[in-house]
Amino acid sequence: MTGNKKVRNASAHDYNGITFKSGLELAIFQALEGEKIHTEYEQHSYDVMEGFSSYVPIFSDCNKKKNTKRASGKFKPIIYTPDFVVPLEHTTIIIEAKGFPSRDYPLRKKLFVNLLNKFQEVNPSMRYAFFEISSRKNIPALVETIKKIKENERT
Repeated sequence: MTGNKKVRNASAHDYNGITFKSGLELAIFQALEGEKIHTEYEQHSYDVMEGFSSYVPIFSDCNKKKNTKRASGKFKPIIYTPDFVVPLEHTTIIIEAKGFPSRDYPLRKKLFVNLLNKFQEVNPSMRYAFFEISSRKNIPALVETIKKIKENERT
């Protein structure tokens, strides 16, 4: 177990050859595994906003003594990698373990949920569900909800 600089107050945990960034992620994985719910850990990344080049002049560090200007700028895409994806036949379940959200998480989450809405519009027969788990005490309800979704897909 080592400290995790990317996740506040988290320590990395190794389990079955997978390194989880936090104990909460490990607990979610073990609970799903215990119920034989197939899950994929950090295997999917989504471009929630494409990268682009700006033709608008970009000024930074403007003050009386110094005026820094770039003629244009390249902006990298904004990428979202959910902690877990549970792929079912007609539903994709996204699970995000969030003990202490990072400063940019709310924006990434909003962009990602918007992308899921677009996916569902393009393919209405496919459903998406997004779960945000902030505490171990919420894991049993998460597992029960996923089991109900799986059962509903069978009927």
